[in-house]
Amino acid sequence: MIIESLQVEKYCAESNNFTLKINFKRILSLKQLTKIKEVEKSIELSSKCVLVRDTKLDTIIHFYREKNYCLVTNAGTINQGILSLENILGRIEDE
Repeated sequence: MIIESLQVEKYCAESNNFTLKINFKRILSLKQLTKIKEVEKSIELSSKCVLVRDTKLDTIIHFYREKNYCLVTNAGTINQGILSLENILGRIEDE
């Protein structure tokens, strides 16, 4: 999955955390979303949204079916948010 753009949605000075909106070059398919749910510990909020926690970097990623973006929350830095997303996507591509 190739990142097309990144936008800082929110910054919380109190907790020093970012919420990032990361756009992909293509839409997440149902197959990819299912693979994310199988590989990672996740919570399915609805048929269109899955939350995945990256325990290594302590971030939460909101993956959306049929959307070309995800939200990364609780990222200490912008770089940490990108690394967290790469960790999750790297694990599903290795399968």
